[in-house]
Formats: sequence, structure tokens, C-alpha cells
Amino acid sequence: MGIQKLGGGNTHAHPSPETDLMSLLFRDGGIDIQLSGSPARSDASDMYCPQIRRSPLSNAHAVNHIDVVSCWKGLSLRQASEALMWERFHDEALVVQVTDSLRTLFLRGLPPMSDSIPVRTLLMENICLNNTRFIEVDIQRLVYDMIGMLYEQTAYEEHQSVSSWFSATQDLPAMVYNFVRTRDYYLEASPKCYVQVTLSYTALPSALTITGVIDWHEPTVEFLALPISLCAGEEYFITPEYMAQGLGLSTYPLLRTEVEFSVSSNKLPVR
Repeated sequence: MGIQKLGGGNTHAHPSPETDLMSLLFRDGGIDIQLSGSPARSDASDMYCPQIRRSPLSNAHAVNHIDVVSCWKGLSLRQASEALMWERFHDEALVVQVTDSLRTLFLRGLPPMSDSIPVRTLLMENICLNNTRFIEVDIQRLVYDMIGMLYEQTAYEEHQSVSSWFSATQDLPAMVYNFVRTRDYYLEASPKCYVQVTLSYTALPSALTITGVIDWHEPTVEFLALPISLCAGEEYFITPEYMAQGLGLSTYPLLRTEVEFSVSSNKLPVR
């Protein structure tokens, strides 16, 4: 009795384009997601240092944000340690979600594949065609993933002491959600929320790495009810208002936001 070989007798057949694509997208390091300007905080004391975001100047708007400085205030060392932990959980959970979404976009968005055009060429062309993507973020999933990381890191009976600040509110999910609101990566388009990702790639003979940078955004400050016309001698009032984000989610209460505005002016000695 003879033995029949399966697969047409070619034991060295090249993997299908679909297999090549899956290998590129799911290998370690295939997609590298970074958070723009994310501070390299490794110690609780780093949480007391101001974070500076510098905006590129643009002619598209009459007013430009030159820079944005943010800083935690009034934290004890224990609270700073906990804030650092939640910051790390947030970054890791967001990177996982964005990576999953990009894989789905590439799997669905590439043109029909064939053996005549290498898959990596299709990927590179796809990125060059549109290197800016708006990725929807499931904020509810993000909150649950962050809390899940807490339980994975600590034993169940220990998590209260590790997250004593957040747990003391008696509503850990709501506290984590409000912590996410302090991150400046999100664009709200209620009822959805997005991050803006700028894509690039590095092509080597043996590998292709896709890099995605999650961009940050300035706080939204509006100038409402500006007077259109004034009588002679009447004062002109400019009232800024900070527009707090709900991130497209109404499940949790919003913590009160206290915003203070200050105005300073330096006159140049122009004659």
C-alpha cells in the first residue's frame, strides 16, 4: 500500500498572504504603540514634578497654546505612589486596546492579497496613504482593565491597602474613570471617545515594525458670550470657560473641577 502525500507534494510551500499578514501583526514588536510625551516616571517622587507639553505654533488659529504645564498638588507620598500605579495601569491598558484596534483595521482595510504583491508592501502603502488614524476607545473596558490589573498585581485581600486612596471613595470604578479624565490623549465626540494615532514604520530585510504615537491634546477652553458691540466707554469682559470632558460615558459621576484663570501681560518698551 502506498503512502499519499498531502498538500500537492510541495513540503516547502510559501505561507499564504493571510498567514504572512497575521505573522507581521501579531509577532512581538510588530506594532509598537507609544504615548506622546509620556513622562518617564519610575518613582513616587516623580509625581511632584510638573509635566510640560509644548504645542507647535500654528497659523490656523488666532490664539495658540504655547505650552501646557500640569502638576499633581497636595499629594501625600502614599497618594503619589498610588497615582503612579494608576498612571502605569492606564498607559498599559490603552496601549493594548489601541494595538488590538489597529490590528483589526489592517486586517479589514488592506486590498485583496495575492502572491504577486508582498504583504509588507501592502501594509507600508496603507500607512503612507493615511498615517493618521482616529481610534475609538472603549472607556468602560479601559476602566475595567485597569481595575483588573490591580487585582492581578496584588492579592485580593491586599488591594485595599495598595489603593487605599481610590478605594476610600467606596466607588473604585468611578474614581478610576475620573482619573482617566485627567489624561490628555482623548478626543470626545459624544457618545464616543477617540485617540489620534500617528503611524510610521521601520522596514528591515527580516522584519517590519509599525510604530503608532498616541497624540496629546490641549485642554478645551472656550470664550463664551463675547460681546459683539459695545457702547463708548463700556468695559469689555472676556470670560474663559474650561470644558470638562466626560469621555462619551455617563455611567459615573464627574468629580468637581475647580479651574482658576490668571492673566498677565508684559509690555515691550516699543517707541
